[in-house]
Amino acid sequence: MSFFHVRIPLVFHCHVPTITWTSSRYLRQLSYSAPVKPAARTILIDNFPPTASTADFFALPGTALPLESVVKDLGKGQLEIRYLEATAAKYVAHVAAYRERGLLLNGIRLQMKLVERHRLPMEVIAAIGLRGASRSLFFQNLPKNYTAEELGEEMRRFGEVESVSVEPSGKRATVNFFHLLMASKALRTLRDEGWKLAFHVTLPKPEDPRIPEDWKSTVFVGGLSKTTSLCGFLRGLHSSLQFQNGDPIRTQMFDRCAFLTFSNRRFARSFFKNFTPPTGMSKGWAVKDIPPPLRLRAAVKLGASRMLCLDGFTSRQVDFDRLHQDFSKFGEIFYVFGDWKKAHAKVVFTDLVSALKAVEDIYENRSNYRVYAGARIAFGQPQAYFRVHFRPLRIPSAHEGHLSTTEEVDSESDHWEDLGGVYDGEEGNGEAEWNWELKECPTETVGTKKYRLDVSPATPRNLS
Repeated sequence: MSFFHVRIPLVFHCHVPTITWTSSRYLRQLSYSAPVKPAARTILIDNFPPTASTADFFALPGTALPLESVVKDLGKGQLEIRYLEATAAKYVAHVAAYRERGLLLNGIRLQMKLVERHRLPMEVIAAIGLRGASRSLFFQNLPKNYTAEELGEEMRRFGEVESVSVEPSGKRATVNFFHLLMASKALRTLRDEGWKLAFHVTLPKPEDPRIPEDWKSTVFVGGLSKTTSLCGFLRGLHSSLQFQNGDPIRTQMFDRCAFLTFSNRRFARSFFKNFTPPTGMSKGWAVKDIPPPLRLRAAVKLGASRMLCLDGFTSRQVDFDRLHQDFSKFGEIFYVFGDWKKAHAKVVFTDLVSALKAVEDIYENRSNYRVYAGARIAFGQPQAYFRVHFRPLRIPSAHEGHLSTTEEVDSESDHWEDLGGVYDGEEGNGEAEWNWELKECPTETVGTKKYRLDVSPATPRNLS
């Protein structure tokens, strides 16, 4: 039984009008219904002029929206553009089809269509959330007077370069890669080598512009017991913090106070309004309220959350201890859920950044996670909102040894339709009994206590 009293309406978005409902049975029916195809975010141009460049295309009105990559030479005169959001692709296709003259390039009206492939990779979302990644890098104080050709050759060690422009002074330049992850790799490596550079910020707008600017993002709860751990505090609120985007994105404790930071200020206000603290405790808005950076809010809009779901692993070495061991290095864990019979686990962090770091590390060092062979790893969302519109990470199984690159491995999972249908159950949804076990863990600091929270179905593990 929770020691908090919160009444917050659960609002979920789907392809029908907005529904407000609190029936757990209804939520299960909505969450685990037939798979929903992700909206197309890719545009295919069939008659791209051979004399035009991609820079010429993005100079056209309405086309320079946040995107992941550009793929040329798919066929004669074809160009594929993968935007970060389906709404961006839909808008560009609409402009090309319904504007009086369409989109003209070198006198040719472009013929384009939306294609339902290439879901947004999780590693792209992680790069955006951690560094605000884009395809474009801006260089300052170049180490020597590079020409555009010389700088382009230097940058090709990270991937295919779309364009390079160097200012006449020779000290500043802009480099556009064909893929966002190429630019992200370049920035991390070059900064270590002493270069001064940054991304050109082109991120999705994360929030409704109608939300008043004076609304705050961080709620504090004061007067907690000295023995209350962050895990215990969040456990008391777990059934109430079921916001459709996974909010809050960060929870912290200082001096018997808990701070909950929301990416969406409307959700922060809703929680504050409906939360009734127990006797002896208080609530308020953080005095120094610093909204989460735009890059984190953009990542949330694209599907990132504090929860990572793992499905399909086959090894019996995967258990609570192993999951805590492999994932606690990225940040504090709220709880780990495991249903070993169904080869399903969740790792829920207290901070979104921890989940993003885990995704990036798994993507770059997949061989270090062979114990999870066969698993598909994806961001999770609470209850019925959970729909996969991004491409999960794959850990290759033993019989997939022929998939030698990360691109080959992940392309195999691009046809995976819906993670929600893989595991038919959610913690605390009222349809099943769950065991929440709070364990005290050893610490190196004398006089301090650290806890971990393990969650499992009430039925015993099937070892047959």
